Amino acid sequence: MGNKQGVVLWNPMIYALEQHDHGEEAIQMFDDMVGNGLRPDKITLVVILNACRSCGGWAQEHFARLIDLLGQARHFDKLMGQLENMHCKINEQIWNALQDQ
Repeated sequence: MGNKQGVVLWNPMIYALEQHDHGEEAIQMFDDMVGNGLRPDKITLVVILNACRSCGGWAQEHFARLIDLLGQARHFDKLMGQLENMHCKINEQIWNALQDQ
């Protein structure tokens, strides 16, 4: 199954979890999707950002997920923009997310 077809199947499941206040489960499903070798698309980015926001705000661990997500999607310009405008200190999780790119 190609990447596009696979992501089309994963996105509604991640979205449904996020919409029903299961943000952590949505993030876990996203991690599973990426672990299965699929690259997130624009829809995945929006859904997972909302899931992170619903999990108690922009904690550093969620910000690290965002950095990792943008890097995996090869959106390095957006990644750098987020780093320049971030409101929290760069911690070990964020540095690790950056090093993985």
